[in-house]
Amino acid sequence: GCSTAARLARGVSARIVYRDPPEPSKPQAKQTAPAVRQFAIGQAVLRQLRSTTPVQGSPATAVRVSSECVLHLRSGDTIPCSQVSVDEQGVHFRTTLSDATFVPHDRVKVLELMPNAAPVQIVKSKKARLLTLPRMQRGSPPTHLIRALNGDYLRARLVALDDEQLQVEVRLETTSIPRAGVARVIWLHADETDPDAAKPETPERITGTRVQAIPLGGNRLTFFAEQLAGTVLSGQSDLLGACRVDTREIDELLIGDTIEQAAAVLAFHQWRLTPALDPLEFRDNGSAEDGTTEGLESALVGKPAPEIQLDLLDGKKFRLAQHKGKVLVLDFWASWCGPCLQAMPQIHKVAHEFADQQVELVAINLQETPDQIKTALERLQLSMPVALDHDGRVAERYGATAIPQTVIIDREGKVARLFVGGGARFDEQLREALKSVLSAQAEPSGLPP
Repeated sequence: GCSTAARLARGVSARIVYRDPPEPSKPQAKQTAPAVRQFAIGQAVLRQLRSTTPVQGSPATAVRVSSECVLHLRSGDTIPCSQVSVDEQGVHFRTTLSDATFVPHDRVKVLELMPNAAPVQIVKSKKARLLTLPRMQRGSPPTHLIRALNGDYLRARLVALDDEQLQVEVRLETTSIPRAGVARVIWLHADETDPDAAKPETPERITGTRVQAIPLGGNRLTFFAEQLAGTVLSGQSDLLGACRVDTREIDELLIGDTIEQAAAVLAFHQWRLTPALDPLEFRDNGSAEDGTTEGLESALVGKPAPEIQLDLLDGKKFRLAQHKGKVLVLDFWASWCGPCLQAMPQIHKVAHEFADQQVELVAINLQETPDQIKTALERLQLSMPVALDHDGRVAERYGATAIPQTVIIDREGKVARLFVGGGARFDEQLREALKSVLSAQAEPSGLPP
């Protein structure tokens, strides 16, 4: 018999399970051609990349670009496709599923250029770094993550893609990447990071009950159901046009808001930017001025100082490990932090007093641009090495949830003192702390008795 989709109550959310889906099988690792393996991603992408070398054999059998790609939409839909290209408007493609040939950027989540590429495990900490949005990039966040076949990732803006290459913009510079070395491109959307950002809208001309069918093969198809004839459910997709599925050939049918709930837990949909946590501006409660703190309260005191590898404002590099044997004063600060600007001249003055005892000062700026830093230093009339903690990771390792934070590291590379805040008499505290640390180097522990 034939009945309309009105049998599915509008506004309802539901999940109909026809059969438990099979356990997903792990993709088999494939031997990649030497040309494909040689692909550098990261900072090296700004350098000239080597052009790929043709694989031995006739042109017909040479390994170039897979003719079959998979397009993953934010709704959870998966579309096998070919003849894929990307421009400023969105993704162009061909698919046997429908006559549709285009999807705008705001509806796309992932484009798998090499769906059968060998999986590469990414450690949790590296993924967190890739998905952390520093304060200085919030005005122009990266819009894409590009994954190479060897597992390297590049944060960038995808400008265009054709059969041969990707055009990407990294830090306002445009460069080309051979398509043959790219496994997938992940879209990073503003509304995933900012709840107030505009979300893609579904055209009002589409009516019916919104459903998502999950066939036996695992692909997903979302459309507005209009008619149920026997076991065949048919309707319209605003992207793919006419759609129909046989309910005997699907594992599940999702209805209404359940579609978004299911999509949110899909593996690719976990890739979304998270703003880096900003340290709080320290509010002086008087403890720094009445001498009740000695900088020994932190759990880091007495332990090896967390490693630091940062660029310096002058273009050089700073590595903490290279300064063992010296006493370091680290000043975590930002130009928007009033107490930081009050403490910096005091810290600079005291560190300079002990310079002949191999005491060095390094100011670690949190997530600001070089211009902002230079303006602040000029206003304070200070000159000192400034390390650039672009994503706040070093501050996180040192527990700098409030700034200013001043850390003294002794000659053995251990944290000897950690002060949070400052105050009008902070120079006296810091001076006494440095005297104590320097005089205690003869002690076995390297810490004051």
